Amino acid sequence: MIGIFKVRTPQLIIKDPDLIKTILIKDFSKIMNRGLLPIVSGEPISQHLFNIEAERWRPLRIHLTPVFTANKLKGMFSLILECSVHFVNYVDSLVKKGEPVNVREVAARFTTDVVGSCGFGVDMNSLSEKESEFRRVGKSVFATDYARIIKHRIREFMPQLYNYILYLCSRDEMAEKIIKLTRETLEYREKNNLFRPDFMNILLDLKKHPEKIGLEVTNEFLAAQAFIFFTAGFETSSSTISNALYELALNPDIQDKLRKEIKEFAAKNDGEWRYETIKEMEYLGKQVLIFARQEFEEPILDMIVGTFYVFILPN
Repeated sequence: MIGIFKVRTPQLIIKDPDLIKTILIKDFSKIMNRGLLPIVSGEPISQHLFNIEAERWRPLRIHLTPVFTANKLKGMFSLILECSVHFVNYVDSLVKKGEPVNVREVAARFTTDVVGSCGFGVDMNSLSEKESEFRRVGKSVFATDYARIIKHRIREFMPQLYNYILYLCSRDEMAEKIIKLTRETLEYREKNNLFRPDFMNILLDLKKHPEKIGLEVTNEFLAAQAFIFFTAGFETSSSTISNALYELALNPDIQDKLRKEIKEFAAKNDGEWRYETIKEMEYLGKQVLIFARQEFEEPILDMIVGTFYVFILPN
């Protein structure tokens, strides 16, 4: 552990893996605030699960968590499989050209389509020659330039000045698109009584029954949850996939063994993939865990202790 000051605020940097595991898993309910509160008026889609304070975070988390259970993922498997078929066809078209392939971009397009289908019930059409609108949105979220770095620093160290700057500026175009898409999707489903086993159905239930979380549920609030589902879902998965493909290229022996297992299971199931089939593939499961561990998506995670907390140091 390392103690530092961020301007006038004392902070503790935790680097020990066992302590980090204890904080994030065992004691996560004691350390719920992230220290970067949403600005509803200027940044309406910042009021998502990752940013909001503990009082709103707890009931919202309880309601949204079921979307990641095994049964929900099993229900979404057919949607993922459909995107995978388009992905294979898209990769085949790239290979036939005989040109270098940007694997990170290809993986990002695939995961954008998957998150779009599973989360929004929308065909993102990212796996095409022309870059889709949602792929551009995804790029803009994670784009890094000097102006954006300065903006984040002002928000972190001078929040009052940041609020004033937001007041002078027009609302973010990307935020307006997310809000519009979420509102129209929910209205269409409600009007036509449509059901899909996806994240948007969870949000529709929140819209109909806000008393379940005891919070004000606005279009902006719902759009914020859809936004974080989209951004966190496609970026983490695409970087893990591209990293995995890179590691497989460096280790052809692992690649051959993995291909052999996939072909064996495909033959055993007559080429029909099911959720249970994927879970049975032991070597694939081990490699996925290795690839995920090698890729750190969040180098720094700020958390604020809401109560008296005692660290139990390992022996």
